[in-house]
Amino acid sequence: MIDNKEMQNLIINHNKYIWGDCISKKDVEEWFNNFKGKVIDTTKEKEIALDLVLNFIYYNEKEIKYLCRSAYIMFRQRKIRDFTSMGNSIDMAEALFNEELKKCRFSHIGRPSESGGYILYPFRHINELPLSLFLERWDEFTDDIAHLILVDDFLGTGETAILFWKSQIIQDIIKRYPDIKLYYMVLVALKRGIDNVKNNTNFKIICPQIFDEEYRVFSKKSFIFRGQEKRESARQVCKSYGEDLEGEEYALGYKDSEALLGFHHNIPNNTLPIIWSDKKGWTPLFPRERKIYR
Repeated sequence: MIDNKEMQNLIINHNKYIWGDCISKKDVEEWFNNFKGKVIDTTKEKEIALDLVLNFIYYNEKEIKYLCRSAYIMFRQRKIRDFTSMGNSIDMAEALFNEELKKCRFSHIGRPSESGGYILYPFRHINELPLSLFLERWDEFTDDIAHLILVDDFLGTGETAILFWKSQIIQDIIKRYPDIKLYYMVLVALKRGIDNVKNNTNFKIICPQIFDEEYRVFSKKSFIFRGQEKRESARQVCKSYGEDLEGEEYALGYKDSEALLGFHHNIPNNTLPIIWSDKKGWTPLFPRERKIYR
């Protein structure tokens, strides 16, 4: 059994070498002090907290750019493969793709200030795409557009994509341009969310990093908690604290997503709230930027 100071030092070193020194020693100390033995013994709660945070996946700015590049390459390779399947040579397929790219428009789901809009800037720059290929307003949609690619950073439950698919914006586009190809390009996704989008929309999904049930913190396949007893104990701790902080729907991440990841620009609400919540005097390790609607 390791003591509180050793636990904190493990996280501080992890932060320095894995997360790029994005949090302070004070952040770690204050976060550990949130666990006061409310559910089980204080030391055991902190050991669970240590297991969780050492498995937290953090995407820094460099890694986000890498994912932006990977997502675009996947799209490009898919289109080139389509052209070669028609009997074209690789050189001809690449030339055809370059022409087809002129008929593509990239945009995002949600408001310009939200994470989907934020991600378009590094996406455009890392892939050296001209500004003319990006839609700022839906009334800019023209008859020469053949492919609409919606770019996002994270897909959790898939609800956002499904709602957007059903929105008047997309339905009007489909009605007016029945032959248009619609893509949902997301950097990171939960497999459950991808399945949900596939089952409820006709978006063609492009995603370079997909997390399956092994990355769901308390699933039977979880790589974090292999033993049932410790897994259930950890679940009780996180659920109890999470419900107090964010309510039942978000206690284990939105709708029991049980995710454990975040980006340098924000933390998805699918991640356990003990990581990001700032309610009721709780000190978050990685604060989440809450949406402001007014």
